[in-house]
Order: sequence, then structure tokens, then C-alpha cells
Amino acid sequence: MPVYNECSFQVKYRRKIFEQIALLAYSNAREALYRLVPKSVVTEMAENTADNEVTSDLDYAAESCCAALGLEPVGYKDLFLDNMGGEHGKAMGNNVLCTLKSVCHKCANIQGRERPCAKACMCDAIKTDSLGSTVIDGTKCDSCGRCLLACPYGAIIDKSAIVQVIQEIHNGRHIYAILTPGLSQQFSTRFSEMELTEAFRILGFYDVVELDDEEESPRSGKGSACIGWRSEESREHISCCVSKIEEYRDGIRDEILYVCGYDPNACFVLVTPCVISKIEGVRLKDSLYVSYVLDFEELAGMLEARAVEKDLIRPFELESLKHISCTHI
Repeated sequence: MPVYNECSFQVKYRRKIFEQIALLAYSNAREALYRLVPKSVVTEMAENTADNEVTSDLDYAAESCCAALGLEPVGYKDLFLDNMGGEHGKAMGNNVLCTLKSVCHKCANIQGRERPCAKACMCDAIKTDSLGSTVIDGTKCDSCGRCLLACPYGAIIDKSAIVQVIQEIHNGRHIYAILTPGLSQQFSTRFSEMELTEAFRILGFYDVVELDDEEESPRSGKGSACIGWRSEESREHISCCVSKIEEYRDGIRDEILYVCGYDPNACFVLVTPCVISKIEGVRLKDSLYVSYVLDFEELAGMLEARAVEKDLIRPFELESLKHISCTHI
């Protein structure tokens, strides 16, 4: 069986797509060049894995690229039907989940049992089309992420706002990165806290602020930065790194505005450790005045696109990472 659902493969595959999409966005590339990404990624990944069935699948790569552009996924041939229309520059709203039909069909022949994604959905938002692929009803979906975790083939993924964020940078907006509690530790193998602010500025961010939760942050060793549902029976789902943000959002919002000097040209981007916390962050973005939400893997792709390494960071430009407490506001 192909390894679409193996975490290590998906991380490498998606990060490579994020890297190439970000590279084109930073270069202000023509839209036609984005259509070349799937074949480029398939060719490169084929050189690094023995699984030819996966890496030769241009539809899988094309659909993944569409999601990375914030679009609904389409197959490889459909990329050339002039149906992109510049839409990758638009905000994608709060519904960030989509289905990769090239993988989803693997569940189509399952008889006598409910699909894992449909069984996990608690708002009846998942249906099946005539081809046997999952269709997510955006009018019902609350983007809880349960279906994403339940899918055994990794066929449900999130859309990215990488291109939109980079376009905001090109447009001269002051982009402030708001890191969820403890997220700086996920960058620790690559950058120190002192280096992290400068690394973000090389990416085009204006400044960086990390939210702190002294009790649950990974910095304290007392908690995890990832998902945890309040109960299996409840539709309420709050990721550990986002729960305190929701609880203290009014104070956090005011404190962020204060730290950023009430910048009238500010654009806030919430950065989370994983896709599930990203989905939860999207649900809160309006109340926090946040325009976009990115996760760690998307930032990693941007870092690769800009080739940001320690030797690019000059010691005399280092500045301490700013922190805002979630619980003492």
C-alpha cells in the first residue's frame, strides 16, 4: 500500500510543496509557473524514495499544491484549464479543510461500514459524491479537524495562506507573527530565541511576539502544544496551545495592539505548532484581529524558500523575542 498516510512522508512532501510555492510567491512569479510545481515536486521526491506509486502521482501533487495556494484541490490536467483566475491571492475564509480525491477514492470500495471521516464528523458535514470521494459541506463544517485525524489515507488536509501572507508583505503591510505558547521551542534545533526574531524578519515579518502560558506551555515542561479534546462525546475541542488564547482573548488582543504600538499598517498572523491547532486558531482569528493563521510546517517551508540559516543572522542585529502572558493580563 502507498505511504500517503505515513506522517514522515507527508511532512516531507508538503514541506517541499510549501517551499516551492513560497519561493514563487517571494519572487512575484507569474501564475503559470505555479502550475509547474506538481511535476517538479514529483520529480524531486522520486529521487528520494523508492515508492514510485506515490511519487509518480501528479494528481496527488496537483491537489496538494492547490491546497497550498488556498484553493479547492483539482487534478493535474485541470490545472491547465485556466481556472485559477488569480484566486490564490484571495483570503480563503474560515473553512480550511479540503479533500484530496486522488487518495480519498481508496475508501470508496469499503462495504458495510461507515467511513472513518464521516463517523468522526459531529455536524453531518461529510457526504460522498458519485465517484465515491468525500465532499465536505462548508455550510455545516465547523472545521474541528476530527475528520482530518480520522482519515487513514491522509486524504483530508488543510488549505494554506502562505501566498496570501507573502503578498501582504509585498504590499507593504507590517506583518506581525503571533506565536502560540511554547512555539519558539519547536524552532530551537535551528535557532535560539535571540535568533528567531531576526529569522522571521528575513522572511519579511515586521516583528514577532510569543504568547506565554506559564502553567501549560512546553517551556515550563508541564504541557503539550498540540491537540486535546475536552471529551470524546463533546463537540467542544480546544487545543492546549489555543485554550488560554480563547479564555483571555480580549486582554491578549489589547496587549498585542499595545506591544505593536497600535500600528495602523499592522497585519497579524497567528503561528501554531500543528494543523489541528491551526484549525482552532482560524476559529478565533476574528476575535483576535488576526488576518491569517499558519502552522509550523508552513513556516518551515518559508524558511527553506528563503534559505534562512544561522549564518545569515548577524550577531549585532539580534533582538530578544517579545513575550505576552496569556494569564497575567
